[in-house]
Amino acid sequence: MTSLHSAAAKGKLDNVKSLVNSGVDIDAQTSDHSTALHKAVANEHEDIVRFLIDNGANCNLPNANGKTPLHIAASKGNLLIIILLLEGYAEKSPKDKNNKTPLHYACEHDHSSVVKYLCNAGADINVTDKNGWAPIHYAAANGLENTLRTLLDFHADINIARVQANTPLHVAVNYGHLNIVEILVDNGADINAQNKDGQTPLHIAARTKQQKILDHLLSKNANWKIPDKNDDLPIFVAISNNNSEAVTTFLSKGFEIDTINAKSQTALHLAAISGSTELLRRIIDYNADINAVDYLLNTPLHYASMSDNADMVNNLLAHQANATLKNAKGKSPFFYANENCARIFRQHFQNDVNILQEGAKDQEAKQRAVIHRNIKSSIPPPQPIKGPKPRRRPASSIKQQQQQQQRKQNKENQIPPPVRQQSQPPRPINQPRHEYSSRSNDINQLRTEMQQQINNLKSDFNSQMSTMFNLINDIKARLDSQSK
Repeated sequence: MTSLHSAAAKGKLDNVKSLVNSGVDIDAQTSDHSTALHKAVANEHEDIVRFLIDNGANCNLPNANGKTPLHIAASKGNLLIIILLLEGYAEKSPKDKNNKTPLHYACEHDHSSVVKYLCNAGADINVTDKNGWAPIHYAAANGLENTLRTLLDFHADINIARVQANTPLHVAVNYGHLNIVEILVDNGADINAQNKDGQTPLHIAARTKQQKILDHLLSKNANWKIPDKNDDLPIFVAISNNNSEAVTTFLSKGFEIDTINAKSQTALHLAAISGSTELLRRIIDYNADINAVDYLLNTPLHYASMSDNADMVNNLLAHQANATLKNAKGKSPFFYANENCARIFRQHFQNDVNILQEGAKDQEAKQRAVIHRNIKSSIPPPQPIKGPKPRRRPASSIKQQQQQQQRKQNKENQIPPPVRQQSQPPRPINQPRHEYSSRSNDINQLRTEMQQQINNLKSDFNSQMSTMFNLINDIKARLDSQSK
């Protein structure tokens, strides 16, 4: 940083004048490409800004972040400095490295007077940054009512959408600004606009649990039957996010309870996946198909068992859920049940030996899968052989080798002269044995340990199966006694 930068930053006008009059470079830049004008604007020294501009300072030089002095002035909200810069021929809508203009920063920091002045001066009101946001998006995101009204007065595009295709209304809903939502809707915002994922403002309200906004959108006739790209309706989004209040609202609108998404999942499937017993009960009360299957042939009972939710399993079985239906993998809900859920199954079907036997088979298959997985995980992966990688030989080298092999074969076909066999000298006593003997011992030890692990797993499995068969025999005995 030069003396001029230091004087401009500290507001020492006399020093600045002296340095400029002595012939120093008025546009000299620091390591971050800041000029003396950047420093004066950042510290809001209007007199130094005026002097530098009057003496030919360049108002449009960007710093390392691509920001001109006008960007900085807009962030600060200093209207006088903005006027001085524009009078000094500063560009009205320069873009920094994020493609943000001074108007973006003025909106982001709620400087409504600066916003109005820049709009009057001809700043681009609908320019978008790298995120696809125009100045109106920043006003919507930050809940800036006055700034929003100013932009609308200058005819900002109320439905502008870039990159992710989120409109200002999407943004306002996402950040929970009901007042901004009301202004946008009253001024003609598209209440059913869909973003890149096909989501409407209702989808976002359902996900973020903005119930007041959701109610307002519905009161303005927002379409709750529009699916997103996954064929998920707003009610499906509400279920997946455990938004029970929104679910109740959509159910009261006449939602067809067995409507499916792209995965053929109904509201009841999604409730089972979400783990919310409250939502599950509420959806069952609307006469949902208790045994509906999705694209994997899973029923809601499958998902309840997978999540180890005994309460959900109990509720589904109490409403006649079929425990024997198999999914695409050939597995019944019993297969996925843990100890608590399995107990619920046994309680519901204590008088049905066939179902209990089927469940026992599933539990046995599950135990086998666990044993197989444990054995597989206990076997260490093969160690790579260390050493230099073989070099690829050129074609000429391969041809030479073939010729040598041919000559060798020709020699072998001839009768060789007798060669006297020489006996090998005995190996010295101190000579070490083969280098792989120790490695062989390690392998034998590893085999012994693995066999011990397998024996332990088999013992556990036999114990569990014994318990299961004792239970089945006990049930059979009770049934026989009842029949007598």
